[in-house]
Amino acid sequence: MAQLRADERERFCARLAAAIAQSAQRVGDDLAKGVYLGAQEALDYGIIDEIRGREAQIHQLGGAPMGFRPRP
Repeated sequence: MAQLRADERERFCARLAAAIAQSAQRVGDDLAKGVYLGAQEALDYGIIDEIRGREAQIHQLGGAPMGFRPRP
């Protein structure tokens, strides 16, 4: 079970690293440390594409929120 989790974490880090142009080692180290990023840090790290201002429009998606079931 522990080896399966280690393999999953390694695959996750590799996929995320490829998407954000960071090394898998750095992503894995930061994940293990529990690094939290502010908006500017996330932008610099490559996780987000832009920081929207307070005046930005937020477009709500239709349907039930993901991960939640409608109440009966």
